[in-house]
Amino acid sequence: MNKLVSVCMGIYLAAQGVPAFAASADDAVQVYGRTVLPAIEQDIIHGNFQEAVITLKRILTDNDLDHYDKVFLLKKSYLAARNMGYFKEAGEILELSYIIRDLEPELRRQVHDELAAFYKKTRSWNKCIQTHFQFLQNVKVTDGEKIALLFDIVKNYQQLMQYKKAERVLGELIRICSTDKDFAYVYYYQAIGTASQNEYEQAIKLFKKALKYGELTAEEQGIALYQTGFCYEILQDEKQAAQYYEQALPLYKNPLVVRKRLEKIQGK
Repeated sequence: MNKLVSVCMGIYLAAQGVPAFAASADDAVQVYGRTVLPAIEQDIIHGNFQEAVITLKRILTDNDLDHYDKVFLLKKSYLAARNMGYFKEAGEILELSYIIRDLEPELRRQVHDELAAFYKKTRSWNKCIQTHFQFLQNVKVTDGEKIALLFDIVKNYQQLMQYKKAERVLGELIRICSTDKDFAYVYYYQAIGTASQNEYEQAIKLFKKALKYGELTAEEQGIALYQTGFCYEILQDEKQAAQYYEQALPLYKNPLVVRKRLEKIQGK
């Protein structure tokens, strides 16, 4: 470990009552793991999150730790915070990986995947969108990877009811899609967005286009069929509505909802 970092680390560890003995990257990881990370956990527990961040940033300046070691140590703190229920802080800790200079694409991918999964679990749709865009800006991806990420961005925007933003991403997707499956999902998400904005006639056309490809999952087919029936019902075309509800019945995740719509139509 270089002299400056050794001195700084020695001062920190001395304050914790632990002798500084690191002489290599492996030793440094062990020292951090035994002394620094528990101290960070205590700072988080006692609400001293800024102190924890300062210590974590010091880890990121240690020139004797490679990128893998730094991400490993950040992830340990991230997992500790997450397991203690400090979800906002956990995400912010893992995000520190992005300030590591010249982070290898493989590591950036690992960090992105972990963060995206975490933000979905905590329903932090805006954060998930930011993570996807940041990844796309910093890592060269295949067309297939880009399409998958853009579709996920669309879903997150729709969770936030930001349909205009979702439409803009769908406009980009339709320019780069090449397979039937890709086009099916462009039309599917366009239909969801238009239906949510009360554009029922356009939504019907788009759901039908999506269904035509035969690429949606059974659950998504059920949603598309049910939503098409619902749009027809709002437009007072009950005959068409009933036909689509009947097709949706064996596929929709909650068939009781479909039966109630059918009973209402048939009871008139």
